[in-house]
Formats: sequence, C-alpha cells, structure tokens
Amino acid sequence: MGASQFDLLPAIMLDQTVHRFWVSPDRQAALLALGLDPSDAQETLQLLGAVTSAAKLNEFLNFPFRRRVAYVGPPLRFSDANLPAFYSAIEPKTAEDEAAPRDGYTCYKDQFTCKFGGRAKDVLNTGWAFLTGKTSNDLQACLNIARRAKASGIQAIKTPSAQRLGGICVPVWDRLALSEPQYVRTVRYVTDVTGRVVNVEEVQSA
Repeated sequence: MGASQFDLLPAIMLDQTVHRFWVSPDRQAALLALGLDPSDAQETLQLLGAVTSAAKLNEFLNFPFRRRVAYVGPPLRFSDANLPAFYSAIEPKTAEDEAAPRDGYTCYKDQFTCKFGGRAKDVLNTGWAFLTGKTSNDLQACLNIARRAKASGIQAIKTPSAQRLGGICVPVWDRLALSEPQYVRTVRYVTDVTGRVVNVEEVQSA
C-alpha cells in the first residue's frame, strides 16, 4: 500500500464515543507505596475513588501522549516512541479483547469511555490485510499509515480490530480531539493454566 492510496481516502468529521481499558501506572505506584498488592482485587478497589476523580480522569486521556523514548515492549500497530497514540474501540467488547493480557497472567483493568471529535479517515473497507496482520511487515505498514495520517492532519482512523473479528478500533493521535472521560467499571481478566483468557469478571462499576 503506497502512501498515495491512503491520501486518496476522503477525510471525514467523526463524532464518536470510544472505549478503552487501562491500568493507571499512578494507581499501581500508589498501591505499592501504601504497602498494598496491586494484584489483589480488594486492595486495588481501595483507590477507585482516586481513579474516578477529575484529575485521574484527565490523566486517562493525557498519559498515552506522554513520550516514552525508553519504551521497551512488543511493537505497537499505530504508534512508536515518537508518535504516541490513544488506542480505543467503538464497541466495549472490542476494547475488552484488545486489552486482554497476552502473556498469560490474571490482571485488573479499568474501563473508560470518552468522546472523540475531529478529522478521521475510514480504512475499514480498503481490503488491506496488513491492518490485522501480525508480522513485522504488517506492523510497519500500519505504522506508516499512522505517520502519514499525523503528517496530513488526520487525528484518528477507523480500522479493523486485530483481536476481535468485526470489531472497530480508533487509534487517536491528537489529545485535543478527546474529551469527557468517564469511568465505567473495573474488570478482572481470568486466565487458565495455558495463559488463555477464559473469563472477564466485573469487580466494580460506576
């Protein structure tokens, strides 16, 4: 896929509620500082009041856009150390599947919603297989789209989910296009002995 093909797609104005599951690093640090165990549900819930405060809700939007040059981890589809992105999805189930642990451990995450409003492009029906591919070449092609979008003033794209068939993801590259964060619930991803997620349990809701 050449950059010219992406450039030919029409830009649209998108006004959309999006979903994201997230673990606040600040909350984990606070738990540890208090001598609590972040993997324990009851202890984690002790800080939910802080998570739902205005400051923490804003941090939910701000944190993905902080540049982390020393990032160490698996390649990301639409971002790198120099191009931060807010990963979200249109459907709650898609966001849940996208956030599921890949390394076989049980964990807790918070679900939030927020509003996206801005310029976007829709690549759902392009037929570009790399959008959901898992190879390094696929990931590089996705990253090339992200860079092209950012350079041309596109704030987000609607793209197929790589983790849920039929799901729609919305990676966002502009913090100013996001608003109205709301806490929804906290869930526990339960894994079996093979590391596969077998259940997602709600442990707290707004």
